[in-house]
Amino acid sequence: MDENKKDELTPEQAIKQIEAKIEEKTKGLATAEDIAQIKTDIAAAKELAEKTAENSKEYDDAAVKTAIAALEGKMEAMREEPKTGGK
Repeated sequence: MDENKKDELTPEQAIKQIEAKIEEKTKGLATAEDIAQIKTDIAAAKELAEKTAENSKEYDDAAVKTAIAALEGKMEAMREEPKTGGK
């Protein structure tokens, strides 16, 4: 019977094991901060497109493309982080 007790985990040990498994499985996922930043960047790109359209009859395609390229770069970097060990 004492042998069985050696194999039993304390609640603290069980919690540590569960936390370690969760950390391992979620490593490399986007954080809430990452997602909030992307939402902010998307809103800024939309605002830029609207202002450009309002202020000029000729649409400033270059400014919008630059904003989109910057956003795409951030998203690509987030995808690469798990591969390169970032964050």
